[in-house]
Amino acid sequence: MKLVTIDTYSDGHPGVLIDGEVLDLVAAAKIVPGARLLPSGWRAILSAEDEGLGLARRVADRVGGADGDRLREIGALRPASEVKLRAPIPWPGLMLSCGTNYRAHLREFDAELPTRPGAFIKYSGAVIGPETPIQIPRAHPDWVDYEGEFCFVFGRHCHEVSEAQAMDYVLGYTLTNDVSARDWAMDIGKAKNTTEANQAVMSNTLGKSFPTFAPLGPTIVTTDEMTDPHAVKFSTIVDGNEMQHGDTSDFIFSIPWLIAHYSRQFQFRPGDVVTTGSPPGVGLARKPPVLLRDGTVVEIRNDLIGSLRNPVVASAAG
Repeated sequence: MKLVTIDTYSDGHPGVLIDGEVLDLVAAAKIVPGARLLPSGWRAILSAEDEGLGLARRVADRVGGADGDRLREIGALRPASEVKLRAPIPWPGLMLSCGTNYRAHLREFDAELPTRPGAFIKYSGAVIGPETPIQIPRAHPDWVDYEGEFCFVFGRHCHEVSEAQAMDYVLGYTLTNDVSARDWAMDIGKAKNTTEANQAVMSNTLGKSFPTFAPLGPTIVTTDEMTDPHAVKFSTIVDGNEMQHGDTSDFIFSIPWLIAHYSRQFQFRPGDVVTTGSPPGVGLARKPPVLLRDGTVVEIRNDLIGSLRNPVVASAAG
């Protein structure tokens, strides 16, 4: 399935993208026997793990034939072009970002391969959906950068699992733009002591969590439809020009390895998101640098997941 969240007056309705149409699961559940109590958000649905996702699949399976016509009549099934989407998980409980995970990205900075990945927490309040504007911070407008990234999403509670078990806990995959205010971060290479080095690391994390700095989506493609997450290609396009070509076969650390490693520290919950690092081609590494400005349009694109497109705007004064 391709899971989405439909933008509604409330917190959004869980939906499924099916052959160019979006099914509103909350509206559809009204005509499916036994489904009226389907929760109104993906995190709540997934909290029941296999039972919740199974109920959502049962509702989605009613799209064919006469049921599909009835769903269109009640407005539960509409063309995707008419539906505004939020992020598929509008407010993840945890958004953990893995860094330094593409060999080619490290080469563009002449950096050595790590023995373990870096990681930071991206503030969930920074999450936005497709077509929602990325806002340039007033205080740090000059070095705002893009980083297209492939993500995996947990579908089950996960803590202290092995690499062999790890993929059993993955719901599916999506895309994000790890927007970063580069001038917020201190240059760790210029740190004169341990205190300054620690401040540099922490300021880098803060520079990635401004409001709107975590576009996510547009869909979560479940693992039965994207069977090999280590053979996925995606692109970052800025104003019509491809700036990044991501290929997950270039990972230093595989997804099972990351899950086994991070689940020693974290108890992941259904709907939690882990980003897997940025491929080469970020704006900071280009000569001259290519940074985000008012009027820029950034798109992260994968054939199965879809297009995560966001315009860039200057923050309003005030």
